[in-house]
Amino acid sequence: MQRRWELASVPPQHAGTSSHTSATLQRNAAGYQTLAEYDAAGNIYTTTESLTSSSSRRIPAQGNGRRMQNLRAELLTAWSAVIDEGVESGTYTLGKAVQQFERMVEEAWTTPDTDPMHAVMVNSGTTALYGALVACGIKPGDYVIVPAMTFVSTALACSWVGATPIFVDSTPGTWTLSIDAVKYLLTERADLRSQITAIIPVHLYGAVMPEMAALIDLAQAEGWKVIEDASQAHGATLTVGSERYFAGTMSDAGCFSMSGVKNAGVAEDGGCILTRSPEMAAFLRMWRDLGRKPGDRYGFHVPGVRGRMGTFAAACGTVQFQHLNKWNQQRRAIATRYTAVINEAGLSLITQVNPDESEPSYYKYVIVAGSQAEREQIEDCLAEASIETEHYYPCMLPDQPIYRSGQLPCVVAGDLAVARHLAACGTCLPIYPELNWHEQERVIEAVKQAFARHLHAGVAVAAGV
Repeated sequence: MQRRWELASVPPQHAGTSSHTSATLQRNAAGYQTLAEYDAAGNIYTTTESLTSSSSRRIPAQGNGRRMQNLRAELLTAWSAVIDEGVESGTYTLGKAVQQFERMVEEAWTTPDTDPMHAVMVNSGTTALYGALVACGIKPGDYVIVPAMTFVSTALACSWVGATPIFVDSTPGTWTLSIDAVKYLLTERADLRSQITAIIPVHLYGAVMPEMAALIDLAQAEGWKVIEDASQAHGATLTVGSERYFAGTMSDAGCFSMSGVKNAGVAEDGGCILTRSPEMAAFLRMWRDLGRKPGDRYGFHVPGVRGRMGTFAAACGTVQFQHLNKWNQQRRAIATRYTAVINEAGLSLITQVNPDESEPSYYKYVIVAGSQAEREQIEDCLAEASIETEHYYPCMLPDQPIYRSGQLPCVVAGDLAVARHLAACGTCLPIYPELNWHEQERVIEAVKQAFARHLHAGVAVAAGV
């Protein structure tokens, strides 16, 4: 009999009747609105007997567990090839899969009629940002502009090189870094202007910052380096004039997280740095390997780190990257459906604005309520329907303990009103290729039910966000 894999859950009214799960609701440390306990095998168990009703089966916030199950055969084949290579060569360090993964990314994301891209695989997106800052010459005493609404790695990498992050607000609607906020900073803090050496736009939730061309013009006028944090934007594009650019290819360096939760990643942690500069790429290949040149095992030519991507991780990346375009198309279709339903039903929610020239990859689908209480009511209603949501991100960077306590220095520019509202009132609906039509319908109906029971439709919320 064919083995079937199912996600285990129980409706709240039957809590305690199953040995697999408990339906007690709680928000966990990762920001999920989720059930309190699952089975020991990562929320998935096998059965050939009676299955949990499809109307109550848990819908996870992220689909990477389902992805790994679907790719099991492909992954085992790729990992087997890595083992064979290791048996032959005696090492797994920077093996063929790493080089193959780099070539795949370079070929996929190089824009025609431009200089070729160089991809350097590293062990995390955080390391990628750190390496890009080092390669761009950012040093202690410098200041780097970053959005207040992003993952901590964007700012932490600045702190690692001894620079001070300057937190600026997001643009209403697109929620990416605000050029107006940057210009305001230059006026209000003229004392810092000569010390700013770089700016890091973040392509938040999988949408490329629409004003990249204007940002690059401003950076060139000020003498800044531009480093794109494209950790959430694998395969997203922006059309500028007649040219279509992929996220991470429009600046001095583009940085990606290749972790297993991203649109296409590796089994564990991984990262990638993209640059058009062959000199920068050559430096980064030494830097990620303690400063060694290829073939010179005991010669250390630049101050480096132990930041290599593992060959097993890269093999997983080569498998997943082949599916990226198809997976992104499926994410876009789900996002289009969600947005259409929200608009047609007149629900008082704000969704991310994506101009015609932008094609997002929808790493996350974020809905923004009018208040924190409304956001929590929506999350609770979905949790009652066994649907996980993700509060992403629940805290702006300047409010994180490491910066708020003064452990690491930072500068806060303006009141950060847009970022503050996103942090308090935004939550993510499930969106991934493995989310089937019926599950999408359950998500939609649960959101509608939240408004029918607790909230009201037809009233605009959070003006200016």
